[in-house]
Order: sequence, then structure tokens, then C-alpha cells
Amino acid sequence: MREIKFRAWDGEHILLPFYSLEDLAYRSLLFENKNLIWMRYTGLKDKNGKEIYEGDIVEHINLNCDKEIMLPTKSIIQFGIEYVDTSSYEENMTEINGFYLEPIDCLNDYEKIHYMSAFSDGSRLEVIGNIHENTELLK
Repeated sequence: MREIKFRAWDGEHILLPFYSLEDLAYRSLLFENKNLIWMRYTGLKDKNGKEIYEGDIVEHINLNCDKEIMLPTKSIIQFGIEYVDTSSYEENMTEINGFYLEPIDCLNDYEKIHYMSAFSDGSRLEVIGNIHENTELLK
């Protein structure tokens, strides 16, 4: 079972991790005047031992965008439900529910979203920033 942990973006800074739902509720009261953006901990650490959160930008070897050449690519850690076309037939949509990687610099649209299960221990990922503090990495 993964550890339940969150961190928050207050518009200027990433706030320290919140370690439980009770801690989250208590600290939310402290920041009630702020519009916080909450990010869930994936339960994984990258190849350098850094915790991976929703909204992190990670670098990894591209698994799907180009099957001939394996190049480093950047992806955003996302959480939610996403529908992915898994074939050339419209009725073959796959639902991803939970954490997934959305590549930033994928050269084609086919299979552009990776299941987090392909990175079961996080050792093939490297956190290089996050979508809030490192917007230059999104280009």
C-alpha cells in the first residue's frame, strides 16, 4: 500500500508535504485564504531517491512515441481518468484511472500516454522539475 501524502502549490512556492488526510485538513485551515493546488504523492521515488508527485516533470526513455529510436523524453505526472486510443478503431479506447505520464515532447500522438505501471519502481524516471515552478520545461 502506498503512503498517502500531498504537497501544495500556493501560487509562489511548493509547500512542504502533508502526511495524512488529517494533516491536510488541519493545514488547509492555516491556508484558507489561499487558492492552493494539491498534488498527490505517487508512492514512487525516482532514480535519485526523490519522491514523485502529481505535477512533477520527469525525464525518461521514451517507450512508445518512436519504437525504432529510444530517446529521452519529458513527461508530466498526471492523476485522473484519461481515455487513450489503443488502435486504429474508434471503439478501442482504454481508460486510464490513476497516475499516468503525459509526454511533453512526443513526436506523434499514437500511444502518447504511458501507464505508471510501466515504471513500477520509479528507477527509470528522473524528476527534473514541476509544472508550477519550471514552466520553461513545458516547451
